[in-house]
Amino acid sequence: MAATFTETLQVYYHATDSALFAWLVDIYKPDYVFITVVERDARGGWFTNPPPMVFASGKPKNFISLSHAYQSGINDLSKVEGKEIYQISGIDPFVTFALQNPVRTRDASKLGFELNCAENIAPVQVQVFWKTANVAFSENNSVRLAVFPGITSIDLSPMSSWTQAGEVTDIRIDFDSPGTCPALKINSVELGK
Repeated sequence: MAATFTETLQVYYHATDSALFAWLVDIYKPDYVFITVVERDARGGWFTNPPPMVFASGKPKNFISLSHAYQSGINDLSKVEGKEIYQISGIDPFVTFALQNPVRTRDASKLGFELNCAENIAPVQVQVFWKTANVAFSENNSVRLAVFPGITSIDLSPMSSWTQAGEVTDIRIDFDSPGTCPALKINSVELGK
């Protein structure tokens, strides 16, 4: 690789995890990513847990909001006295949001929100769930991704579980890596196109 390309970054995959790998791709923005493995390792854990989806920061300029959401519940989070932030207080931290009005998934392709994590600027592993009037939050109706603190926009349209969901009424954001964001604030949650 070093003889073929002007600039290369070579990392032994056993020395990384999926979040670090996604972060490296986001930071270096390579033209190509090659992963080579010997046959005996091809069915190992690293290859059965693909890197999370990472989305660009910021809201697209042409974003059209279809429904804003308001916080409707928390789990394993404690509000910091006198502040609008939460501290993680358990092993399953998440925040639920109810949409002001239900949104048909065929009309909405993007979910936007702002995540603040005190002084942390590293990516945070989250899982985003969506709920309809007939179907509760479930693993099938979710996506795992790494988001950077700040404003994030997620394009959900490539996911068949999103496009087939019908009318979404609620959103839930779980924190899979609580250590990377021990004090947090989420706001500006909205669905749009």
